[in-house]
Amino acid sequence: MESCLIYRYVNFVERSYMQATEVHSQLTKTNNISIGLGLVPTYQNTFSENFGSFVATSLLTDIPIATILYPVWLASMIYTVQEEVLTSMMQEPILKESRRRKYTRRALHTLVVCCIAGALLYQTSFSAKTVKATLQNIHFYENDKSGPLQGLIDAVSDVKQHAAKDLWFHMLSIPETTDWLIGNYTDEAKNFYATTLNENAAEIWLHRGFLNETDLVDDPSNADVILIPSYLLLHRHIGGAVQNKTVEHMDISAQLGNLLVRRIQPFFNSSQHRIVLMSTTQNPTESRRIGIHSVVGALRENFGGEAVYSLGFERNFFWHPVHASQVIVIPYVVKPTSLYTDHVFDYAKHGVFYRGDYRNNAVQWAGCNRSMVLPLSDYGQQYPNNTEGINVQLVAKGVRLSQDDYNTMVEHSEFCLAVCGDTVTSRSLASYMVAGCIPVRIGSRLRGYCDAPCRIGWGWTFTNGSSHLPYPFMIDWNKFPEVDEQKFTIDPVQELRDMLDTVTVEERHEMRRIMQRVHRGFIYGWGNPVDPHKFGEAFGFIRQSIVDHLTYAPLG
Repeated sequence: MESCLIYRYVNFVERSYMQATEVHSQLTKTNNISIGLGLVPTYQNTFSENFGSFVATSLLTDIPIATILYPVWLASMIYTVQEEVLTSMMQEPILKESRRRKYTRRALHTLVVCCIAGALLYQTSFSAKTVKATLQNIHFYENDKSGPLQGLIDAVSDVKQHAAKDLWFHMLSIPETTDWLIGNYTDEAKNFYATTLNENAAEIWLHRGFLNETDLVDDPSNADVILIPSYLLLHRHIGGAVQNKTVEHMDISAQLGNLLVRRIQPFFNSSQHRIVLMSTTQNPTESRRIGIHSVVGALRENFGGEAVYSLGFERNFFWHPVHASQVIVIPYVVKPTSLYTDHVFDYAKHGVFYRGDYRNNAVQWAGCNRSMVLPLSDYGQQYPNNTEGINVQLVAKGVRLSQDDYNTMVEHSEFCLAVCGDTVTSRSLASYMVAGCIPVRIGSRLRGYCDAPCRIGWGWTFTNGSSHLPYPFMIDWNKFPEVDEQKFTIDPVQELRDMLDTVTVEERHEMRRIMQRVHRGFIYGWGNPVDPHKFGEAFGFIRQSIVDHLTYAPLG
């Protein structure tokens, strides 16, 4: 949770820094003093509030002191920029003395608040209340009810309120569908997760990752969220593959829903508890076969539909039979090339990349015709040295790139196309975020809409604007490009060129900064989940996403 809070509040600070550079740009490039001055109050107040939020969060979560050095450094940078603004202002002869004093005072406010708040963090025994009281006692701010002090005080209050809404988690697992399976069929489990689709391993990654990374409470009556892991895909595989299985254990999936009901009923409080299923799938038929529908049905019948949530790769009723708003979207499972993935952001990136198969059923099921990218493939082959660096191909399933080759090509590309498939989502988006390739959404499907040529069909759910993108409270997906699918279908080369011409260098840098900050949240781990080399940080992000969803996204 703490890492997610760091990402969130550092993002606020970075946004303030970008506002400061906008002022700097206006002053240095156009020498437009009036525009620059108009931006000063905006970025200064925003910075004060956001820095205050970071300070309060640090105090409330015991984040190590070293983490504050980065925003303090940004504070000094912003003050330097603002000082340049003030210097330019002083050279403006028509500027009134009162206005000079006003902005000088704001500059001093920013500097002093940042210095004091940063210094207080070195005293780890100080509480947010102490910070607030100390700053209020500084007479310089005494009569200033709209400056950075008030912003800091308000931010402390806001973060305390957020912290008060933090939720406690309890893990309720049935051994026969989790640990018993791994303990008795270790080799079969390792082989299954090594050879099956990446996404099928999410069920065990989620369980073990939460146990490894997340603070859990032992007493479910003290919890707010009841996590229910079950290796249902592994359970079905072993049940069909092992001839001498123990029947009383292997047949438990049929009774799992009722068993969970009996375990939950003694402590369940409808005004307190929310149940979150951690079993995932990406196939409607498979969802029924492994028991997800029967489990959800039993839980909803006994505890009410509003109490049952599910983790899922998209908001899909056929995969997870709960209301679309009660599916908490998580990333697909990717296999990173290296234990240390930050290096991908150091590459000199160029070009537009996509590899995919035809997905013939997608036309019938969703109105998605992946053949729309073929003109891009033809263009790239006809002009291999094209300035756009277009490297797009549709391939048959039998001639796909190896995982390492695919990762390498994504890592060295600047833009990667997120194209529709049988349903709304695919693993590609997660691969792009991990590798630092800016995703370009083709159409509005990922945002929960179905604009032409999309059509509502079989196996997926139209959510009418309820997004299928993961971590919506931590990532501003609106900053990433999206092209009109209808126009793209007619002339993909021109539509792509128009997009590339529209996205500025500054916007490209900002998108890459966002990806660099959050990409580890798309990594579940390295190695086989039965015996992993290392866990990723996806579980902290998913935990925070659950908190955000249950706190700020009511059913509707």
